[in-house]
Amino acid sequence: MRRLLFESDGAFPRGRTAPGEIFARGTNLRLKLTFSVLIATALFCWFFPGESRADAALPWRLTETPVATGPGDQMLPALDGDQVVFLDRGATGDSVITKNLGSGEVQELLSEATVWAGPAIDDGRVAWQTSGGQACLRELSGAAERCIAAPQAEALSLSGGKALIHDSGSTIRLLDFDVMRSRMLDSYDLPDMRFDPVIDGGQAVWVKERGYAGKYYEPLITSYDLASSASAYLTATGGGTSSGGGSRYLRRHPSLSGGRVLYQQKLNEAGEQWDIYSADVATFGVPVVQEQGDQVNPSLSGDLVAYQDNRNGHFDETGKWVDDWNIYVKDLTTGGEQPVCTAAGDQVNPVLKGNTVVWQDNRGGDWDVYSAELETAEVMPELTLSIEDVYWGSLAEFEAGSLSVRYMVANPGDGAATEVSLNEVVSSPSQVAVTDALPLSMPAIEPGGSTELLLHYQVPSGVTRFSTTLYAGCKDGSGSQVWFPEQPPG
Repeated sequence: MRRLLFESDGAFPRGRTAPGEIFARGTNLRLKLTFSVLIATALFCWFFPGESRADAALPWRLTETPVATGPGDQMLPALDGDQVVFLDRGATGDSVITKNLGSGEVQELLSEATVWAGPAIDDGRVAWQTSGGQACLRELSGAAERCIAAPQAEALSLSGGKALIHDSGSTIRLLDFDVMRSRMLDSYDLPDMRFDPVIDGGQAVWVKERGYAGKYYEPLITSYDLASSASAYLTATGGGTSSGGGSRYLRRHPSLSGGRVLYQQKLNEAGEQWDIYSADVATFGVPVVQEQGDQVNPSLSGDLVAYQDNRNGHFDETGKWVDDWNIYVKDLTTGGEQPVCTAAGDQVNPVLKGNTVVWQDNRGGDWDVYSAELETAEVMPELTLSIEDVYWGSLAEFEAGSLSVRYMVANPGDGAATEVSLNEVVSSPSQVAVTDALPLSMPAIEPGGSTELLLHYQVPSGVTRFSTTLYAGCKDGSGSQVWFPEQPPG
């Protein structure tokens, strides 16, 4: 009876690690051999330098930058390309400040005023409204400032040379700085019935409370075409009443990008929490972010949405959900989601444009402005190895010392492994050799997939113990060569 101990010199256990049995195949004679499989092959995970496994699994790599962290409060940031605008609230009044994220250049557009609404920025233009009742537009290129008289606004949204505001009552108003005119788009004689306007190109969206014979008012996401003056509801009507007699649904803060509208919504009942929905005329909204806690203040840019999130909180003794606010981002196409910032304190009022997010942050005790760049994380293959079977294929192979080992090669990584091959096997003692021609090619392995690999070892008589280290290679999605655990020596 021939005893054989088969092991590897790695330290990452895979597959069987307990004593087992080897059976001869293909003959009438059944050989039973005792062995120990300590198959700890040296196929470690492949990482980007300086990056953890958790980071590599997330959709983006983040580069966070403090934008404004001076004395007092810096708040209400908005974004256009590399240009951030924010409100600097000091002891002597408000200032409207812009900062270029690339060059770091800072410009003060307004100082020692009282800002009612804004600032907002788009296409190289900044708009705000002061307590003097003037809504003003400033070209960053240096053109003269233009102002239009308007009632006190609660919010201001800007697209090109047009701004949308709503006042403390229930009026939605368009301020057209290109022709220097103001016109009312919607109004109601009760307060707080028209609110949260946003504008993108020729489309305006806001929340409109629609009454049902005095029984209840339902907040509906409303779209308005600036060219035709046609309006339409973007959510189904007639959602019904809550247990308290109000609307069954509450809706706030629509965000508009390329014709798609997201907003926050919840059931109008005690203990219900806000989620992010997509407007859909056939339904009462389609959920796109539903997590524990509240998800509010969506900011949509293309297929990405940033939002405030307090999912890591808890219910206090009164039944109220409590926690700090954080900023998250989600890709609506892939479903990939990750936190942008979970620092101490609150992170609120996110604004997303392209791959840049800015937000208001009080980790330092007062309000500051931060930004983060979302860089798409490269998806990488990852090869791991486990042993499936060890056997003598026949009595003749047993007598000749030809040992068969069947491995399972898996790819738990995020990217496909193509041109997979086993390139080198180093065994100890050196008399043990692989008889297969190397490199040994294998099929491409998709993420989560696996393939079998059969190797034949020549084990001379008298060798009762040997170890083996395997080096594998593949191509990643960019066509670059990747080695596991590293490039073979020499």
